[in-house]
Amino acid sequence: MPPVTPPVLTEETFAAAVHALTAQDAVLAATVARFGPPPFWQRQPGFGTLLHIILEQQVSLASAKAAYDRLCAAVDP
Repeated sequence: MPPVTPPVLTEETFAAAVHALTAQDAVLAATVARFGPPPFWQRQPGFGTLLHIILEQQVSLASAKAAYDRLCAAVDP
């Protein structure tokens, strides 16, 4: 069995995903029509980015940045 290559998220694949999702969900389609598509944010791949995202989901962005900065000062995630 050949190795499976994970899909790559690009601006084009992101736009296609937004289009596919809005085609299936009327509420999402109305939201995107009113406010525009969500922003395409890119971050460096890796464990450090994963930690940063988890922190941002748990606490305020300012608190997450402070915690992440302390972590980076102690180790190289």
